[in-house]
Amino acid sequence: YYSGVGRYRVWNGGARTDVYYPTSNTWYRHKIVFHLDTITFDWYIYSGDGAGTLLASLIGALPHRSWVTDIDKFYLSNVDGGTDIQRFDAIGYSWDPDYNIGDNAGFPTTPLADDYPATYSFDDDIDWETPSGWTGYNDASCWTDVYPNIDGYNKVVWLYDGATPYDDQARMDTYFEPRMNGTIEWWWQTWDNSKSIQFLIVGAGGLINILAGYYVPGQISPGSVNYNANEWIHTKVIFNVSSPKWELWINEEYVGKYNYQLDVPGVNPTYLSGMIILTGNAASMYDYSTFVDAIGFSWDPNYNVGDNLHPSHYTATQDFEQYYVSVLGDYPGTHTFTDHTIQSGLFYGSYDFRYENVGAGYPITGWGGGSYAEIIEEWYGHKYVMKRTGGSYTSNFFAEQQSGTIEFWWYTPHDLSDPNHFVRFENPSVGTIGEFYIQNGNLYWDSSSVTPVLVYSNFINYWHHVRLDFNGNNVGIYIDGGSYVASTFNTGTSGLNRIVLSKSTSVPYYFDAFGYSWDDSSHDGIGYGVGWNRAINAYGQVTRPPNFPLTTRPLTLFNDLAPNNFEMRTYGYHNDVINVRDLRVTSGTDLRDYLGNRTTGTVEFWIRPESSDQPINIWLNDGDGTYVDSVYLYLGGDGNIYRWDSTYGSTFVQSFPGGKWYHFREEFNTTAGTFNLWIDGVQKVTDGLIGSGNVDAINYLWIDTGSPGDPAWLGRYMIDAIGYDWDPNYNVGDNANPTDLSALENDGWTFEKSPYTSAYIVDDGIRHNKVLKLEDDSLTQKIGVTNDFESGQINGTIEFWAKASNVGRESFYKITNQAGADSIVIRFEGSTFRYYNGSTLIIDQKISANTWYHIVIVFNCVTDTFDLYLNGILVESDINFRYTATTLDSFYVCTKTNKNNYDVFLDAISYSWEGEYIPTGIAGVISNITLNTNGQLNPVLYYSLKTTQSTPVFVKIYNFNTGLWETIDYGIFSNFDENKFPISSAYLDSTTNDVKCRIVSYSGTSIYSLYLEQFKIKATRTSNPVGSTASITKLITNSFINRYDSNPNYEELYTINVEFDYRYNVIDEDFSKSAEFILENNPFTLITDGSWRSISETFEFDSTSRDSFEVIFNISNGVLDIDNMVYSYEFKSIDINGNILLQQDFEIGFPEEDELLQYRNFRNIDYIIYNSYDLILGPDGSTYYNTYGRTDKLEIIYKVKANGQWYNPSSIYSTSVPGLGLSWFNVSQFMDDNYLTIFEDFAVEYVLIGNQSNLVVNWVSLN
Repeated sequence: YYSGVGRYRVWNGGARTDVYYPTSNTWYRHKIVFHLDTITFDWYIYSGDGAGTLLASLIGALPHRSWVTDIDKFYLSNVDGGTDIQRFDAIGYSWDPDYNIGDNAGFPTTPLADDYPATYSFDDDIDWETPSGWTGYNDASCWTDVYPNIDGYNKVVWLYDGATPYDDQARMDTYFEPRMNGTIEWWWQTWDNSKSIQFLIVGAGGLINILAGYYVPGQISPGSVNYNANEWIHTKVIFNVSSPKWELWINEEYVGKYNYQLDVPGVNPTYLSGMIILTGNAASMYDYSTFVDAIGFSWDPNYNVGDNLHPSHYTATQDFEQYYVSVLGDYPGTHTFTDHTIQSGLFYGSYDFRYENVGAGYPITGWGGGSYAEIIEEWYGHKYVMKRTGGSYTSNFFAEQQSGTIEFWWYTPHDLSDPNHFVRFENPSVGTIGEFYIQNGNLYWDSSSVTPVLVYSNFINYWHHVRLDFNGNNVGIYIDGGSYVASTFNTGTSGLNRIVLSKSTSVPYYFDAFGYSWDDSSHDGIGYGVGWNRAINAYGQVTRPPNFPLTTRPLTLFNDLAPNNFEMRTYGYHNDVINVRDLRVTSGTDLRDYLGNRTTGTVEFWIRPESSDQPINIWLNDGDGTYVDSVYLYLGGDGNIYRWDSTYGSTFVQSFPGGKWYHFREEFNTTAGTFNLWIDGVQKVTDGLIGSGNVDAINYLWIDTGSPGDPAWLGRYMIDAIGYDWDPNYNVGDNANPTDLSALENDGWTFEKSPYTSAYIVDDGIRHNKVLKLEDDSLTQKIGVTNDFESGQINGTIEFWAKASNVGRESFYKITNQAGADSIVIRFEGSTFRYYNGSTLIIDQKISANTWYHIVIVFNCVTDTFDLYLNGILVESDINFRYTATTLDSFYVCTKTNKNNYDVFLDAISYSWEGEYIPTGIAGVISNITLNTNGQLNPVLYYSLKTTQSTPVFVKIYNFNTGLWETIDYGIFSNFDENKFPISSAYLDSTTNDVKCRIVSYSGTSIYSLYLEQFKIKATRTSNPVGSTASITKLITNSFINRYDSNPNYEELYTINVEFDYRYNVIDEDFSKSAEFILENNPFTLITDGSWRSISETFEFDSTSRDSFEVIFNISNGVLDIDNMVYSYEFKSIDINGNILLQQDFEIGFPEEDELLQYRNFRNIDYIIYNSYDLILGPDGSTYYNTYGRTDKLEIIYKVKANGQWYNPSSIYSTSVPGLGLSWFNVSQFMDDNYLTIFEDFAVEYVLIGNQSNLVVNWVSLN
């Protein structure tokens, strides 16, 4: 206690002991260590100035009561009746898993808890000024200034709108390089949620607009999210301009996807390039404050999405901070349906016109004679179709085909008997070889060699699917999938290379989705297959957003009558799924995907029947739509699923209750005639027969809800995440996980994926921020993750954080050897932390659920042992491996197969193959020092060091023969006494003569310092010694030296200058000495006279394949001091032609060209353009080029529009003379010289080149 006479005392119930006399109003740090085994305690008192000097201590003090058996309360009080004031801070307990002894010592070296890291955190900006990187546009009584702190957020921006005029605002803007995709996130709060704050993310062609408090007080738009005044709100926007929608997240909760505000309807922004924050401008919106903090951009190399959620986090080899927090329900697959829609009337074809310009006058890709054809948006359920009205033919040429299929959709609204109303097929040498034509509303086929054949009656006023099969001279015709007619082309002709659509009367007619069986290049190489455009009265196809990469053919949905059987929705942790509701009474509803003639493969998908009585067929079919030639599974409407083959007929597979999601995996091999089936990861069929066993290939995944004419078949189901193993972007098992793990997999993490187990990134809060979560909800499967080391390791340290949600379950943390055996397996088992060697329990320690534990494994494959630490405490040392290992190669974490309903969390996984482990929270110093003997005889290591606070130190040396670090000295070094150690060959690298040393010290009781006076090698002296050398290498990186790497017009060359001051003092003048500075492999000798000197060296840096350079110092027999080292960088601006290209240019247009018309008939006048300018030129003598290849510092280029045409250039004025100048150009003379009569407009372009050149255009006039 602190007594009234100014001293710290201990009272044990009897005697009082004075410990220290403190100074009033001064901070002191206290540490109390209690020992209940001896019923004593120790009291340490340190200075509170950050140095942590031990001022006093009392060791072995007795407690106030001798019978104390446990400690459970920390109690602070004043003496009754006292008027003193006491202050306390940073109270730490050693048993707190989030606190380590010494954490509260000294001043913070990590960011303050109120500093939220971001691209713009404003921490270094000046208070009461607009922040760096932003521009303020503030009306009277408005400001956008940095504010010191508010509500636990240091250095925020205060936007204050104090303007009473309704259109005055506080506004701040920043701009960045154009981005096609990215994430922006920030914090904000307002003191009045009835007044608005607006956040705009702007770019070319459109913007993102977020408004708070504008339409509805206390509500964010879009999304209608409610918010409170005086409450910090975290907002995140995820955008990709190839998608028509962007994502909004509020306080890490997904809100939804919303449209951009577009300059041109239907045309997405090209990119986004800026952010604007502004207050409201309505009449009532004034006198209110908004605060903004921690604005982070995902493309900032120093910022990872989620960094600004918390003030700090654990850092490690893998701390998961660079990954997005996972969005659950976006199951990966070949068809994921994410961001997709079901669009009615969008039929697939070699030519389906979906990307053509709508309206008259535009050419149509692949079709000639387009002046009488145009694309319209929709015609009776078909979108983006060709409309033909009158005039000449419209035709399409292709390479001559001897056989094949042509199919298309045709709608004709009239029944003229018109020979010019046809669809004609032509041969390159003969011409017309056959045609369809309309007569009296009926469709006929005419090939001249046969009597015209009636193909289809009453063909008009309806969309019809027309298919023409041909082989040589033979023709087969199908209308709407039936009505087969056999005929021929003209006798003796074969080969087809053109389709011609006829001219007609003024009555229009329409075509859609022309498909050619030989097409293998349309739609970015997907091509076309027979039947792909046929969907009888189809509701639509699953389509991607505009500009979405088309890697697979769109999935086609078929149904005969009901118009609304398909919809996109989210259900049961599955986002964006297809919901199929069969509402028809006479015919089926199908989902089909063409697979492309597969003899082997794996198909995976999720399916959810609405109820147990839903009848659904699931076929892998050869294309004929019968179960005889299929992998045929079906839900019988009785709550069971069956399979069928010709040998056993229908066979029960398993019960299949509705109302839940199931994962299907089917492997087929048509050569063997067999298939395998897994449901929810459990194999249900092994080598089952495919139908009749005689299927040549699988062509379709086909899911339908029954047969036509059977009103009992009213199946309802949902489908998600269809994946094929032949898709190069999909691996079997990917869609078992509810989110995409490719980013982690690309970084070397391999996942065991099973249905109803999951791995994803979550935000776990302060310190642990983003972590990897393994979720196990399966009784038959497990979830696991593996990371292979860079290479097999003989010894090293692996440390990580882990927690489990349920201590009644088990999780395993394994380190495997080179043969794949588990050499080390620790586990969370029940409520204990355990390690077994075989069946022998070695470690058994209690743990708690939902509690983070820090685990460290220090292993040695030479001895096949490891040390294990838990929360910085050594649990056991020299533990034997379960299996011996030459090296350890991978880290593996998994759940247990027969347990479910629990989660495992991982964070901050780190590997060290060099470092010495110091337990968490213990003050420590590790120094790795490499020296070189230069091959001298009998080298000896000399070292001198000391520490404060009587801290013990290990001095170690590396044994190259054993691969281990050996301790050569240990103790408390209280002065700089010289110590020696002879270096034998075992401690020498036989190739480089390197000697690797290490100094290790740590203390669990106090902050301390270690001072190293000398650490050097001396050798037995000879008459002409070479001398040992010491070397320092500094790797220099700077983002500027790669800034222009993406500019194809420039050489990637920079001028880099290195400057520093140095002083070199020789140790022994009787022996040789050396001192050199190496830059870009060029050595520079340093002067060794002991005086301070300066050096400045410049070199050319080519960033084509580099992003750094090295500065190296080598010395022997001396001491080198270096100071004031600086680096400067200059981009050389040399283009690919070897010229210096440094240019600014702009153009001034004439705004009153309409006024020139009144002078059109004037005679004997001159039009003269005058220019007044000031030119200031830089001082260097370099020759610069402009983009026209000319070298004058200023060019004024006159451009004239006359007689409907621009003349560029009409005249060029060039100068390299600085000062005030006047340039003019006689337009009339130019027109006379070029026989021009009508002057319509003009423009003036200014091209300025050269470093530090400046141009002011005072005025431009037309006289």
